[in-house]
Amino acid sequence: MGKGEKGLSYNLLMLLAKSFGGAAVVQVLELLPSFGYWKDLVHLLAMPGCPSAIADKCVALLSELLRADEDELAKATAEARTATLSLVAK
Repeated sequence: MGKGEKGLSYNLLMLLAKSFGGAAVVQVLELLPSFGYWKDLVHLLAMPGCPSAIADKCVALLSELLRADEDELAKATAEARTATLSLVAK
């Protein structure tokens, strides 16, 4: 997907939030990285006027996965194996 198309999707999500409320967008945020990448959540956070419900969910999703990666890294180090990490920190 090109950068213009990504920007369009962010704008559409903000329009949905304005029209139907942030809760409607929050329900689909977990799907966003599956169709794009994790940085899409960061881009949404940077959108002017991003509703707090959306911002809070983006931060929660990112921090949850970063914590899981931290736990996996610690376990892998203790077990002397290669860690299997998500792409959230990429």
